[in-house]
Amino acid sequence: MTNKFASFFAVLLCILAVTPLLGHCEPFKVLVVMSYDEKYPWEREIREGVESVLSGSAIIKYVYMDTKNHLYLGPEKAKEAFEIYQSFQPDGVIAADDNAQSMFVVPYLKDKVHTPVMFCGVNAELEEYGYPASNVSGIIERLHVGESLAFAQQLVPKIKRVIFMQKSSPSGRAVDQQFKKELANYPVESVAFLLPETLAEAKAMLNLYKDQVDALFYETMEGLPDDQGKPMHDKEVIPLFSEIFKKPIISNNLYHVEGGSLCAVIKSGQEQGEIAASKLLEAMQARPISEIPVARNFKGQQVLNVTVMDALGIKPKPFVLKGVKLIKTVENFKVLVVMSYEEDFDWAIEVKSGIEAALGGISDIEYFYMNTKTDLADGPAQARKAYEVYQRLQPDGVLTVDDNAQSMFAVPYLKDRVKTPVIFCGVNAEPSKYGYPASNVSGVLERGHIKESIAFLQELVPHIERIVFMAKESPTGRAVLGQAESEAEMYSVQVVSYLFPKTFQQAKQMATRARDEADVMFLATMQGISGEQGEPLSEKEVIPEIARAFDKPIISDNSYDMRYGMLCAIVVSGEEQGLKAGKQLLKAMKGTPMDEIPIIRNDQGRRLINVTAMKALGIKPKPSSLVGVELIRTEE
Repeated sequence: MTNKFASFFAVLLCILAVTPLLGHCEPFKVLVVMSYDEKYPWEREIREGVESVLSGSAIIKYVYMDTKNHLYLGPEKAKEAFEIYQSFQPDGVIAADDNAQSMFVVPYLKDKVHTPVMFCGVNAELEEYGYPASNVSGIIERLHVGESLAFAQQLVPKIKRVIFMQKSSPSGRAVDQQFKKELANYPVESVAFLLPETLAEAKAMLNLYKDQVDALFYETMEGLPDDQGKPMHDKEVIPLFSEIFKKPIISNNLYHVEGGSLCAVIKSGQEQGEIAASKLLEAMQARPISEIPVARNFKGQQVLNVTVMDALGIKPKPFVLKGVKLIKTVENFKVLVVMSYEEDFDWAIEVKSGIEAALGGISDIEYFYMNTKTDLADGPAQARKAYEVYQRLQPDGVLTVDDNAQSMFAVPYLKDRVKTPVIFCGVNAEPSKYGYPASNVSGVLERGHIKESIAFLQELVPHIERIVFMAKESPTGRAVLGQAESEAEMYSVQVVSYLFPKTFQQAKQMATRARDEADVMFLATMQGISGEQGEPLSEKEVIPEIARAFDKPIISDNSYDMRYGMLCAIVVSGEEQGLKAGKQLLKAMKGTPMDEIPIIRNDQGRRLINVTAMKALGIKPKPSSLVGVELIRTEE
């Protein structure tokens, strides 16, 4: 038997290896390694560009190296990224900005693997990384410095002498090289190129030069340590510089102008991400890397902050403003996120990641966890505390995550009672249960891919005919199985029963009885079910025991459940929920009426098989059933 399984999995691996060459019907798997953190606006722009190309054709996994804030940890983060690369086995890789090249691509991937790699956001000369390479191409990033300076002179003709400043970093030194190459073509005299390492040093430089020059060209100070050593954001630094310098600050990113610089001809992270993703798609579709040349950015948009213009008393001639994008200084939004469950619950972690991708860098986000997975009875008391936080914070917007946050917090305290926009996500119940949509409420429904998961199982085990559903007795459990019951007529199997155990012991007894009644079990949320002493148990403790009691295939729709012994699933994504809800809230906070923000639902899913469970159950699927499937193993 062991030899048969060894032969089967060897064939399986060969099939998966050659699948891309046979034509890719399933989504590609793409790993995106970002040099910086997920809240940094530049990385958010790149991500938008990547997803505009790949979201419909790829499963995308992101890794953030956070080197703006912690450069010294970069090599360790790169090592972790390579471990993720090895386990994820992507069809292609995108590496954004310089640190991802020097710390990750060059030591781990360049000319070492066959996986195509596309870089973007690279400021250094390509020779520094040995690009292009046998498996590497991409798009370089070049700032519109000369164009930004010329635009500033149109606004303020007296600008003649300029200092350039950027936080000391590998990227800063690479930009310095661009400046030195182009200096002769700039319409101003360059007095100094400054690379401060701390806020105190930057302030001293500004005070030294402010009477000698007419303007400051600001690249980025993201991650600059303040007087206590805490990394700062550009949105915090620019107002401080403006107060000291009191003259025009010129930049090259939209978020800098929104944060208080005067003007820029902006480069676009979206352009970087879009071109890199388009090139990667060509490579994954079997176009040779040698036929995919390195590109550079060309798009530029003149942007002017009229708040700053008025504050400096600048009155440009009307013709200068033709075609210019006029904006005002953007204040940071305050956002309260009320999570139904615990901070360390996998689903909550996924949702938070999506929220940060949508709102990080432009919002101050405060999280409140109601902990109702482990203590449902305390939920109303936690909701009162959440409302106290709301009253203290006075947020510009609220995100409420999962059903308990609706019934216990949003409905009794906020719905139709305040003007603050509220966006929900992770809601399994019908929105009408909570009176949604409301005058100040919209959001994102969570709908499990139950029908699809059943059909997927039948590809692996064709004789499946009867199914039992089980979920912990809870509002969420009732809502999830409520979806199953409403869809039952569309399923390709007969539903035997819907089970709602209140304790772990009941769950095991129900699973044992169900073994004689059904061919498969759909197991939904079990986190927090009571143990023998009434203690809340984790799904890692519960699911393996239920799997042993049932001793037949168990399916799900959550990726984190799969690690504990379930066979297969088409999984929903907490990150998708958080990202979509965050984008909706951003629209609302920027003034879009709530009745123009419709309730939507999740639409992304990916196919997972637990090969440990497959082997234990003696299942030998047809090779065609495994195309495009992500394979995982049971977590020990």
